Amino acid sequence: VNGVPVDHPLSVKYIEDLESARTREKLEVERLYWKARNIDRKLATEQDLSKVLARNIEWVHSYRILEEFCTLPRSVAMVVIETLNAAVERDSRALRILTSETDERMRLEPGTSLSLVRHLIASRQWLVDMELPITLGQRLTLFSTRPDTLRVW
Repeated sequence: VNGVPVDHPLSVKYIEDLESARTREKLEVERLYWKARNIDRKLATEQDLSKVLARNIEWVHSYRILEEFCTLPRSVAMVVIETLNAAVERDSRALRILTSETDERMRLEPGTSLSLVRHLIASRQWLVDMELPITLGQRLTLFSTRPDTLRVW
């Protein structure tokens, strides 16, 4: 709205899962929750999403909640995030190279920086075009970072 990204709740389910009474019950609870808040929640199936978008969502989804995958102290994670933010904004090299170099330079377990990148995308702290493939061998192009939201939760 007015050039500011707006988040809208979206439930994504496989068509075959919609046949389950339990899934339909859960979706009804979600619908009522969002309706009570006067927020329009959408339901999408695999037929509504492009394959690229679905793959990208699947790639980042399990990294939404930092504590579920990251064992770094919050202060260290924040420094890594700030380092990655600067690297992705100024460096045109492949994402794989930037994250590997960050891991090496900061003496992190291999893959730690890439996990944080996935978190930044999943938590919408980094805005990327999810309709384009996120490819480790290429530069990650950001629409923007949201410095007001760069955080470790």
